[in-house]
Amino acid sequence: MLVGGGQVALRKATLLVRARAQVKVISHQILPELAELVEQNNGEAIIGEYQAQMLDNVDLVIAATDNLSLNEQVHSDAVARHIPVNVVDKPDLCSFIFPAIVDRSPLVIGVSSGGESPVLSRLMRAKLET
Repeated sequence: MLVGGGQVALRKATLLVRARAQVKVISHQILPELAELVEQNNGEAIIGEYQAQMLDNVDLVIAATDNLSLNEQVHSDAVARHIPVNVVDKPDLCSFIFPAIVDRSPLVIGVSSGGESPVLSRLMRAKLET
């Protein structure tokens, strides 16, 4: 499940879809390209309010909103259900992280600071890409 419907959510959904995940997005507003990506890959886009019970039968959750209290609620609900959770740009609220990825298929490189410095990881990814 992906909570959030903006550009950050779109980036995360793109990674998840490439990994063949079935993505469910919930948000008050969802970018049209995010809704299309999810629906084309057997996922679901739900416009509405996040509710804890939406995590039932979910394998992992990503909170990608600009609402800190909502992100914290998603984290709390996921932890209570023992579901891996990633709150974007909040390593202290993550049980897993996404590395910065350079994809020049067939070569794929992941750059990670273990959540300690996501900005440095992104800068290193940009340097590798050039």
